[in-house]
Amino acid sequence: MSSVEPDPNETAEPESSDDAGPEIMDLPDGADREVPDELRRTFWKLVLLFNVGIFALSLGVLLVVFESRFLIGGGAVVVGAVALVQGFRGYRVARKE
Repeated sequence: MSSVEPDPNETAEPESSDDAGPEIMDLPDGADREVPDELRRTFWKLVLLFNVGIFALSLGVLLVVFESRFLIGGGAVVVGAVALVQGFRGYRVARKE
């Protein structure tokens, strides 16, 4: 049984080619690259709502299950659920616009 040693001069990565990934399209000249302020505000509002919702919901469940802190954990679950519902509602409204 012979052991094959890798050649130290050989690279482990295949040679790169220009078509290794999706083509990145450039904006045409004169295209507006600025995002409208209302869209930017809506985006960051939704990001905040989803982050708070996921964090509070998961923390609340952990507090209830592992620490038996029903009051604090239950409150966190409610806050997280409300934040996620508001986030989904805001997302649907933003998609319609």
